[in-house]
Amino acid sequence: MSWFSSILDVANSVGSWMESNPTAASILGGAVAGGAQFYASKELQESQDESDEKAYQRRKTDMLENSKASSGIGASGYDGYSSKLTGGTGLLTNGILAKQ
Repeated sequence: MSWFSSILDVANSVGSWMESNPTAASILGGAVAGGAQFYASKELQESQDESDEKAYQRRKTDMLENSKASSGIGASGYDGYSSKLTGGTGLLTNGILAKQ
C-alpha cells in the first residue's frame, strides 16, 4: 500500500498549497473547468456535425430517388398520349393532322 500512501501525501501537499494560495488555486480551477467545457463542447459539435451530415445524405438520396421516380414519360402519366401522338398510326405521324 505504499502507492496509496504516496497518493495521500501528494493530495495533502496539493491541499496545503491550495490553502496558502487561494487566488492561484481559483485561477487554476477555472482553467481546468474551461478546458473541460471546451472539450465537451467540441465533442458535442462533432457529434452534431456527423448527425447533420447523415441527415443531409438521407435527404439527398430521397430527393434523387423521388426525382428518378417522377421523371420520364412513363412516370409522368403521358406514356399513353405520347404513343398515340407519335406512334405508327399516331395523330402527328399518320393521323388526321398529318394528312391536312
